[in-house]
Amino acid sequence: MPGWGAHSHGGAVPRGGGRWRLAVCVGLALVAAGLLTWGRGVAQASQAEARGTAFCSHALARLDRVVPKSGGTVANGATNLPVLQVEGVDVAGRLVAARAGLDTPVAALGTSTDLAPALEDGRAGELLVRCLPWQASAIRALRKGEELQFVQVDGARRTYSVVDAGTTDSKFDDHFDLLLYVEGSFGSRQWVGCSQSS
Repeated sequence: MPGWGAHSHGGAVPRGGGRWRLAVCVGLALVAAGLLTWGRGVAQASQAEARGTAFCSHALARLDRVVPKSGGTVANGATNLPVLQVEGVDVAGRLVAARAGLDTPVAALGTSTDLAPALEDGRAGELLVRCLPWQASAIRALRKGEELQFVQVDGARRTYSVVDAGTTDSKFDDHFDLLLYVEGSFGSRQWVGCSQSS
């Protein structure tokens, strides 16, 4: 048989070898595209954190200058809170949990911002605060019994104590006076529930 020896001594490519190489090349291209997309996402998250951190620092400095040490009347829930405008954002107050390293301005109800945590619609009388992803470690650091304070822009203060924490994928159905949460990338929410102590 002519040509048989050339095929039997490794001169010819085995059948299907081209497909295997194509599959490897496609796989490597997909991995590279995934890493590029991931890198862009990390860069965007880093930029959002830098903008948010800068805004929060500026807002806290402004609150330090204008909020009285005491006074004001504690508003019932989130709808009646007085506001202070900082860089175009209506700020309703400041949330402080010193042991967890949380000290942040809180935007008023109905304010759409990615610069600071914001109040959302909750139960009557409840403060529901959507925190930002870069604040997740401070939220996770809150422990049962730990105190938080919400200071309105008019100086009125409320003190809360952490009573429970968890993760959920569904809507909140709670009995807390203050509920903080941060949403993960796949929709799950890490939350901390607090009761008002004063």
